[in-house]
Amino acid sequence: LSKEHSELKPVVDKAREVMTARKGLEEAQALASSGDAEMAE
Repeated sequence: LSKEHSELKPVVDKAREVMTARKGLEEAQALASSGDAEMAE
């Protein structure tokens, strides 16, 4: 079980990075489309 955990950890870490990046992108897109010209830049 320990071996499987160590093999999967890098994959899980990258998946978490992707999910965090997607959330950040969604927030940035929401800010950009909110009509606030200063935030859109």
